[in-house]
Amino acid sequence: MARTKLLASVAVVMVVSVVAFAATTNAPAPRGEAPQATGSITNLSGITDCVQNNSVTFTINITGTTDDGGGQDEVVVEIWDDGALKVSGTYSVAVGSTVDITDTLNWSGPIGEAALGVGVVLDDSPGGASLDSVDPFVLDGEEGCGDITPTPFEPVPVTGPAGLLALIGLLAAAGVFVLLRRR
Repeated sequence: MARTKLLASVAVVMVVSVVAFAATTNAPAPRGEAPQATGSITNLSGITDCVQNNSVTFTINITGTTDDGGGQDEVVVEIWDDGALKVSGTYSVAVGSTVDITDTLNWSGPIGEAALGVGVVLDDSPGGASLDSVDPFVLDGEEGCGDITPTPFEPVPVTGPAGLLALIGLLAAAGVFVLLRRR
């Protein structure tokens, strides 16, 4: 009986996944989507005292493509540590021009020990796609901050509707299996 329930549950999850995938693959592309800025992060340097003071200096090379207001294209640089946004800065460039911007972002608090380094991310703004990132970026002085070792794997991003649906289907199947296994 339990085996029949498990097979029926898996079949239902598979049918729902296939229907959802079919519904998304034939969807028309969004119209009028503005092009995003182009950019890169270079000349990274950073320092930490492991306790309170952290600093990352960078240069971003940005080409403005979309008028986010006033003839300017906006981008944002974010510093992430162990999944938490620590600090960010917003920068503007005139549409149609390319500039190099050098800046320093500072934040307070200890460096997280879950993974080595911080992530430096350059995003198109507002709410745009990631243009460039450096992760991990190890700050000078971080090696002495405790027992920090690099993660032994590289995360695999789920991109697009097919990847998302596959992940949802696998998670649903695992959940059904766990629920039926407990009985």
